[in-house]
Amino acid sequence: MSVLNFPEHLNISPSKYPARELQLALDDGFDSGIFGNDAQRLAIQTYGIAGRIWKELELKEAAYSLNVYIDPSLNLEFEPPFIGSSRHVQDLVILELGSGTGFTTSRIAKLLKHRDIIIATDLPEFLRKSVQGGNQIYFPELFAPLLRTLLQLTSPPFNPEGGNEAVIISYKLRSLSKETPFWSSFGLWFEFKPVLVKDITSNRGEWDRFGSSSSADPVFVFVGHRRPESFSWEVPSDDSDLLGGRGAWGNDSLKSDDTFETLLFMSLDDIMYE
Repeated sequence: MSVLNFPEHLNISPSKYPARELQLALDDGFDSGIFGNDAQRLAIQTYGIAGRIWKELELKEAAYSLNVYIDPSLNLEFEPPFIGSSRHVQDLVILELGSGTGFTTSRIAKLLKHRDIIIATDLPEFLRKSVQGGNQIYFPELFAPLLRTLLQLTSPPFNPEGGNEAVIISYKLRSLSKETPFWSSFGLWFEFKPVLVKDITSNRGEWDRFGSSSSADPVFVFVGHRRPESFSWEVPSDDSDLLGGRGAWGNDSLKSDDTFETLLFMSLDDIMYE
């Protein structure tokens, strides 16, 4: 078992379903024990961090927000939607990194057509027991491997230059100083914006950043695409060089992107999709 799943002084407990998520699970015929307290408690004992659903009540953490985005209630409209207009002419291939308990993949699978493909990934020892796919928690030492993986998956032969791949990241801000290096390097290679949401039954009827209503730490769902020019850049083999921006813009100088910091302070008008 990977020691990364059992950091020193690990002390976590099962998360709880928001009422809507629990009802969705029951409506779809799931045994509530699959993701319930007892199941998570046993999974935490066996798999550590990967055994917990890293989300709390009322969109306070990332995967509950992601599940609402994936399968919204009828009163919610998202921009961009999880499945866009190309859905009608193109089969989907969805890869989830760090599937954990299967919470998110189980929701996506209900929306797919028979020719669509979803691939759930996690540590080998964990997937031997759970292949249903939605948890990710990152340590700083994993930022570079994560970015490197995203670059590989959005490059040929997996994705042709000019392809219509999308990288969707559901993210709860926990430690800005630790997490900013990832976003500063991610933004060099990917253009990304937060998902917007509108309640179409509300008299207000205006767009808001999805997750902005959280009373806890900020929650974002980002949608990113490779910068077209980045396909010609050489990805450095050294992790510190990658996080330091070497290789981006076709040169070896240290650099960073400020998209993430800017989004934290921008007004809604500045991030509207065109």
